[in-house]
Amino acid sequence: WFSGDEASLFDALPEYLKRIDTLVGELRDNGLCADLAGISARSRAMLTCYPGGGAHYVRHCDNACDSGAGERCNGRRLTAILYLNQGWGTADGGELRIYPRGDAHGDAPRAVIEPRADRLLLFFADHRCPHEVAPTHAERFAITTWFFDGDEHGRARRGGRAADEVSAEERQAIDREIARFEARYGARAKIIAAAAASAGSGDDRNGPGASDAGGG
Repeated sequence: WFSGDEASLFDALPEYLKRIDTLVGELRDNGLCADLAGISARSRAMLTCYPGGGAHYVRHCDNACDSGAGERCNGRRLTAILYLNQGWGTADGGELRIYPRGDAHGDAPRAVIEPRADRLLLFFADHRCPHEVAPTHAERFAITTWFFDGDEHGRARRGGRAADEVSAEERQAIDREIARFEARYGARAKIIAAAAASAGSGDDRNGPGASDAGGG
């Protein structure tokens, strides 16, 4: 997890975070999508690499919330993914499959998106967009951020459910995937985080519309 303030590690990440904050802020402020009206903060950037060899991620929602209500809401409203894979081809797999709301496993995907370089994908984080990563046959890189609905995120924090980074359930799923990768490839699957990013899980960046829209 990275904030964009790690000058020794990144050149482009701070500029990307500034631009995605601006884009989401404009979508919110121009009234183009009423469901984005409450967005008030953004997570830090999660940088991921699938090592190939069939690595995948099972179907899930980033926020298990039902229509903005219920005890499972974690505050995530919008997922933003930027893909970084130059020369990606269909044979490389790794598509993101988005399914109809409700997560009925017999449904065909509504959309299948190849993770090609410089492709930006935005979708609702809740029950409206169940999704999965198809088996990946080459190294697959992405930057993921989440934008939080202020009211829902506040309620989730008070109830101990806020997803500032990943939930315990997501952490367990990631750990299982890493164990599977290591069993197959050896100790090649690693989580890399800057010291600043590990200082605490409650470090929301200011997000769109705040005085520090670029996150530093």
